[in-house]
Amino acid sequence: MREALASHDGYLRDAALLLGDWGFSLTGIRAPTQLWYGVHDDRNPPSTGQWWAERITSAQLHLTPTTHLATLLANWHAILRWSGETARSADEPVPTHP
Repeated sequence: MREALASHDGYLRDAALLLGDWGFSLTGIRAPTQLWYGVHDDRNPPSTGQWWAERITSAQLHLTPTTHLATLLANWHAILRWSGETARSADEPVPTHP
């Protein structure tokens, strides 16, 4: 844990990725997308999910009464079920971006 907190490199890299040019527009994403956020998450607040949902028009925003990592732990069944159903029902391959 001490090593993880000793440097801001990871945070700075994540910020550069988030704020930098990705080479495509988020509004151009057409693949079905799920966004899961906990209403009690102070690290990745629901307002972040709302920001993504406003830009990825195919996104569904799910707000759950959870905190940070508890959101995934509490909802993993639903997330995996949706992923499987979406993969089986896809009519065409989803484009990937390098």
